[in-house]
Amino acid sequence: MAETLEAAQHAASLVKVAYAGERPATDMSSSAGNPDQPENYPRGDVEVALRQARSRIDRTYRLQREHHNSMEPHATLARWDGDRLTVWDKTQMVQGTRAALASVFGIDEQSVRVISPFVGGAFGSALRAWPHVTIAALAASQVRRPVKVVLTREQMYTGTGFRPVTEYKLTLGADERGRLTAAVHDIRAETSTYEDYREALLTQGQMVYTTPNVRQTYRSIPLDINTPTWMRGPGAATAAYAIECAMDELAHEAGIDPIELRLRNEPDQDPGTGAPFSTRRLRECLRTGADIVGWDDRNPEPRSTATGWSAPGSPWPPTTPPAPPPRRRPGSPPTAPPPSSPPPPTWDPAPTPP
Repeated sequence: MAETLEAAQHAASLVKVAYAGERPATDMSSSAGNPDQPENYPRGDVEVALRQARSRIDRTYRLQREHHNSMEPHATLARWDGDRLTVWDKTQMVQGTRAALASVFGIDEQSVRVISPFVGGAFGSALRAWPHVTIAALAASQVRRPVKVVLTREQMYTGTGFRPVTEYKLTLGADERGRLTAAVHDIRAETSTYEDYREALLTQGQMVYTTPNVRQTYRSIPLDINTPTWMRGPGAATAAYAIECAMDELAHEAGIDPIELRLRNEPDQDPGTGAPFSTRRLRECLRTGADIVGWDDRNPEPRSTATGWSAPGSPWPPTTPPAPPPRRRPGSPPTAPPPSSPPPPTWDPAPTPP
């Protein structure tokens, strides 16, 4: 800690660190521990369906890490006022950061205030409190002065998360009409040795196309890396890439137009749950898009043109946040909180960062 950034950087350069060298496990060809308990999803009998399939493909898709790297880095400013902590932070979830800091310091959440007037670019990287947030608060508690921590561009690769490396093996089987009969999803994705981070990688394969026989296995592989995190369509984007690539390759194998193959496998209800779709207009979307881009005029032979053509059709599953409290009509008395509710904190208006 120092009065200026330059002084702090110089002081850090004077610190000499010695450590025992060990061979790290940083890719999924090795592991820093046993794979965590897999997630499994079975539906129907995939072995029988694959033996009877007229067309079949077996493919493996490998997706590398993607880092958020927003223009402005992550930064935190922390200040203690007695036993109350105020933090100015780049965060997408002030409640989550407040809960994390309260847990670390063993204080009530009502004693922690998190202010985030401007989030900036985040794309999911600011959905949790990273170590530098705790470091800022811890340092401020020691010097009893406000402390600011700003990650360097280099630290953005190691101090926050990323979309994890994923290996997605996919086997598809279809009948003579191109109707999917079976799908086997075998997924491996990296995580850290101290947290089992997982994404919603199984949802797409259960509901995007009508497939009576499905088997899914998802294993997280612990490595000597920092913990991955959410990034723009976490899980869904990764699974959609593998599934839609495989559908294109199955279309070529079966000699069916890729859009026609998707239309033949378009479900009328969620194949995984049987629930009706509230809205699903993928058929119309595919047909309209094909007309606009002149899909029927293209050369369908793979590698026949420098301009790529694809017809992905994976949806994004919706999430429903908790309903807000009911609005009070003007003139009506306020609703009393439940007896178990803690009293609301008495904070001053948002202060200016020191």
